[in-house]
Amino acid sequence: MPYAKLGWAGSQPGDRAHGGLGIEYKFSDNWHATGEWTTDKKTNNGLEYKNSNFGIGLNYYFKAPKAAPVVAVAAAPVVVQKEPEPIVAPAPAPAPVVAPAPVPVPVAEPAPQPKESWKIIKEQKPVTIEGANFDFDSAKLRPTADAKLQPVVEFAKKYPDAGMNVHGHTDSIGTPAYNQKLSERRAASVKAYLVKHGIEASRITAKGFGETEHIADNKTEEGRAKNRRVEIHYTIITEKKIRVTE
Repeated sequence: MPYAKLGWAGSQPGDRAHGGLGIEYKFSDNWHATGEWTTDKKTNNGLEYKNSNFGIGLNYYFKAPKAAPVVAVAAAPVVVQKEPEPIVAPAPAPAPVVAPAPVPVPVAEPAPQPKESWKIIKEQKPVTIEGANFDFDSAKLRPTADAKLQPVVEFAKKYPDAGMNVHGHTDSIGTPAYNQKLSERRAASVKAYLVKHGIEASRITAKGFGETEHIADNKTEEGRAKNRRVEIHYTIITEKKIRVTE
């Protein structure tokens, strides 16, 4: 319960108005807690006198009025007499109805559903680095090989689980032993390129086959050019769910 005070104070340096604000909280019929702020101000001989007070109090009220108890009055029940209901003779029981015998309905067997199974599908992506991408009689890659090898680098980064096999091949010019070494050095050169561009060496297998696996006739210049090559084989292994009907 908020309240306000307004009165008159009589003290040095003279009488003056005295006012304030407060709040009272009732937590029982007799006990109340109060908190209030009062102030007054007076100017005398050019000096201003101001007095502010803040107080907290606990009040007890003697003979606090109590609310009269409320007595509930129950209403008397009203009894309504009913006339006796007429007695009705029971209706005769109906004759029993004989249900017809059920006719069996043939149940069609469900059609066999195709089963689903997982099948591993391997996709091979060979890339061939022709002999024109190497210096003559050398394993050093020319700048023209970048156009062939960059897609391989992009693929390897896209599919980090895919392994790669690098196979080196030569034509039949020279001794078989020399061609074997040259094919191995060219395969190793391609592997080094891929490792330099961020592919883990553990994913790459380099192997030379010399002149043993030619794909064209070594008797012509055109055929020998096709045989001087490095092939990069890499495999994508995927699992696809397909329907298999048994």
